[in-house]
Amino acid sequence: MNFSKTSAVGMPHITLENDANYVGCYPVNGLILNGGKQIKNGQSITQYFQRKDINETVSISLDFKEGITVDPITIGASSGSNNNIPIGTIVASPLEPSKFLIQNGTANISDISKNIWAPCDGTSVSNSRCRN
Repeated sequence: MNFSKTSAVGMPHITLENDANYVGCYPVNGLILNGGKQIKNGQSITQYFQRKDINETVSISLDFKEGITVDPITIGASSGSNNNIPIGTIVASPLEPSKFLIQNGTANISDISKNIWAPCDGTSVSNSRCRN
């Protein structure tokens, strides 16, 4: 999750009313989106979250003292196939490849020809669905 305050609001900063509200996930390396946190105009803050269960929906919401409304972020349960992501899409991740596969529900697919994910590390995909 990356939040970058825009100058369109016209304030020098905005302030989180409460801690970020998150369901179905937990913050990686601690929560930095704490109540009272000021985000300066133009400042970017990144908070990583990890799913508790790929079969459950994740929701993250933020409330601001200034009355700014931000729609909750909702990520549906993973089907394990990610059919809506085009072939050739590169997904940057702070996770190691094995953990990335676990989070995407494809860790138990040891045959590369049946897996839809491959790391961009030179791993051969000649027999994979990625090649097609």
